[in-house]
Amino acid sequence: MKQEKEIEELSKDVGTEGQYSRGLLFVRPRDPDDVLKMEDRSDYRKVRESHLVVAALIATVAFAAAFTIPGGYKSDNGTAILRGNTAFQAFIISDTIAMVVSLSAVFIHFVLSFEVGGKAEIDLLVTAFISTMTSVGAMVIAFVTGTYAMLAPSLGLAIITCFIGLTFFLLALCVMRRAFYIIE
Repeated sequence: MKQEKEIEELSKDVGTEGQYSRGLLFVRPRDPDDVLKMEDRSDYRKVRESHLVVAALIATVAFAAAFTIPGGYKSDNGTAILRGNTAFQAFIISDTIAMVVSLSAVFIHFVLSFEVGGKAEIDLLVTAFISTMTSVGAMVIAFVTGTYAMLAPSLGLAIITCFIGLTFFLLALCVMRRAFYIIE
């Protein structure tokens, strides 16, 4: 509570009115009416636009990854060389999840472009944000499993690469804990 009041005071000193009126922390305000009371909704639109760009980029990368698969294709029938590999199968599944969930976020942002309004608009934005974050996680898993499928013959390198890739989740956890610590 003390930090919250201190942040409010500092915000007023630098010319920003209201609780956390800019940036990522704006995504989930304590009072949903705070978003609707804003006189200038350009900040809200900027958040939506940046989320849309990220979701569309993830969908594009996931789509491309599905067709430029690790290991390549057999020349005689066009099937994936590694299709029997468990890590490759995990790659395909996680890549598909990343694409579908990010496309869902893109669709939600499309719906939001109609200025839905009210609590529904905030709920949709939060759902799109969660969908985008889920697709980022699925994309990291696709990267790790695809890399492992390709590097399995060199087990040490495959394990190190997977470990480095999975540190993303540790970093994301630290960032989210810090962000929510600031909010609460």
